[in-house]
Parts: sequence; structure tokens; C-alpha cells
Amino acid sequence: MKVKWGLIGVVALFMFLVLPVSAQAIEFKNGDEVIIAADQIIEDDLLVAGGNIRIHGQINGDLVIAGGDVEVTGQVNGDVLVGAGQVTIEGPVMDDVVASGGQVRIKERIEDNVILAGGMVEIDDNVLIGRDLIVGAGNVSLYGDVGRNIWVGAGEMKLAGEVGGNVEGEIENLSLTSDARINGDLKYSSTQEAQIDSGAEVAGVKEWTEAKNSYSGAKVGSGNPVLAMITGTASKIISGLGLLIIGILFVLLFPRIASRVLAKLTGQPGASFGWGLLVLIATPIAAVMVMVTIVGFPLALLVFVLYSAAIYLAKVIVGLWIGDRLIKAIGKKQEVSLIWSVGLGLVIFGIVVAVPFIGWLVKLVAIAFGLGAWLSVLKGYMGKGSQLKT
Repeated sequence: MKVKWGLIGVVALFMFLVLPVSAQAIEFKNGDEVIIAADQIIEDDLLVAGGNIRIHGQINGDLVIAGGDVEVTGQVNGDVLVGAGQVTIEGPVMDDVVASGGQVRIKERIEDNVILAGGMVEIDDNVLIGRDLIVGAGNVSLYGDVGRNIWVGAGEMKLAGEVGGNVEGEIENLSLTSDARINGDLKYSSTQEAQIDSGAEVAGVKEWTEAKNSYSGAKVGSGNPVLAMITGTASKIISGLGLLIIGILFVLLFPRIASRVLAKLTGQPGASFGWGLLVLIATPIAAVMVMVTIVGFPLALLVFVLYSAAIYLAKVIVGLWIGDRLIKAIGKKQEVSLIWSVGLGLVIFGIVVAVPFIGWLVKLVAIAFGLGAWLSVLKGYMGKGSQLKT
């Protein structure tokens, strides 16, 4: 339960830091290749979605990226939130960084906190992280310095920099080079003791807890409740940010459809819920029945994929509706961006579904409402033979 509420708090904080109230406060770019030239200066927050993304210019707001191969070489004066196959940050960041990817590499200073998740994480020797570092990865190489504390869950970690505070984690293979210096405690669990070179320094306590299972065969944090909370929270943050990015992209790319779905859910909530509940229950039953036939097996798999995608989008729609209702309830007279509505709504939705015992039921009912509204609008377009205008 602590993990969920910790996640909600962090995501809510990022929501208020990142999302604008008005549409003019954010700039959006997308495409197979997106390049911000070195001489460009973006004064607002920047949201980018695409394949190959290169940010060489200066961003004076926050930077949010979803892509395949991402490289940031320009200075960012706000937060950086990025999810990609490969992430490289070579420019200085004046605030926090949250990044996930197959490979994540930090090559310049980060003034505030850093949260990283990936297969391989590398922090270069010229890097200074101003405050705390939280990382969950298969392989971690830390050559740079961290101003305060480190919490880590990893299969292998090499520490060759200076840490201002403590290092705590669950690390199967930990090594400290002769250049490593920890000014606080070193507390870790693994199946074997760390390899500590003679020149390495640990100012505080060195505490090793022998783990029963290896990292490769156990869930990260399974032997340590505190670490389990940290790594679990990091994982859920990435998941929550993923839903947030999908929601933002939906209202940016399809504002007309988003408005129609919102109007449908507001004007016909009963019909939306009825259709949504019917589809929610009947679809998996029908797919399983079709799956028993040879011809129907691939069709059933396709249905399950579309079904999962529709449920995911239903959460976005419910978040949009909640945010819109809340903003109108507080008497907001000026026109507010749908981005703010979907962002605020998803935070509220996350809080409600985290409530013990009833959260799952609220989530189920909400998905039925969102699914029904979305399918009703889609059915309307198909019935009129119209193109799905954005």
C-alpha cells in the first residue's frame, strides 16, 4: 500500500510541475525523426513523440519524450521525463530526470534527483547528480558522483565515483573500484560479498546481508521490504508516466475525438456504462470460444490485443472525464487545455483505485464507462461512413 501511495505522490508532483493549464504553455512535435537544432531555444514545455529524437537546442521548460532512440545534448532548464529503447542525456539538466529504456546513459550533470530504469544504465565519470539517485537495472556502471544517497536494485553494479550519503540496495554482483568513495553507509544484500578494491573508501558502516536467492532468479527487492518499496515504486512510476504520456498524445493528436468521447460520457453515462460492461464481459468469452478452432486462433489473439488496447484507452478517457468534471466544479471560467484535464484526472483516478478493498471495483466500473463511451463514438463514425477526423 505504501508503494501505491508513494507512486501517487510522485506522479502528482510531476503532474503539477510538468503539465500546463493552458494549451499555449506546451509545444508538441512528432514524427519518425525529430530534431531540435543547436541554435533553437524552446521557451515552453516540450512534448516529443517519434522514432529517432535529437534534442540539441535549449529547452527552458520541461521535456517529455516517448521514442525509439533518444539523444538530448542541449541544456534543459526543467525536468526531463523520457521513455525509449535507447536514452542518452549529454546536456545539463537543471531539475529532475526520470528515464527508462533498454540502455540509459547519463553524460552530463543533473542538478536534482534522478530515477532510472533499464537493462543497462551507465553514468559517466564527469557527471554530478545533485541529490538522490534511484536505479533499477540489470547492469549499472556508476563512474560519476552523487550528492546524496543511492538506492539500487541490480544484477551487477560497478561503483567508481563519490557518493555524498549512503548506498543501499539489493545487488547480486557489487564492486567498488579504487576510485570509489562512500561518505555514508554501505548496506546491501546479495548471495556474495562485494568486491572492494584496496583504495576504495567507505566512511560509515559496511553491512552485507546474505540473500537466499540470486538476482536472476528472484524479484528485485524481494528480500528487503524497504528496497522492494523503492524498486516497486520506480517501476510503477514508469508505468504511470506511460499512461500519462499516452493520455497527452491522445488529446494532442485527436482533440476532436477526445471532445466527442468526453461529450458522450457526460451526456449518456448510462448507455456508455451498459455497452462498456457488455463488451468487457462478452469479448473474452467470445474470443475463447473462437480460439478452439484452428481458423479462429489468430483471430482470437488479435481480438485480445485490441481488447487490451481498448481497456488501456478507457482509463485515459475516464481520466479525461474526471479532470474535466473537477475543473468545471471548481468554477474555472477560462478555457482549459484537455492536456490539463487528462493529467489531473489520471492522478485522481490513480488515488481512487489505490483504495483498499473497493479500488478494484471502482477501476472495473470506470473502465466500463470509458470503454462504452469510446465504442459508442467509434460506432457513430462507422455508421455514418465518416473518416475519423482528428
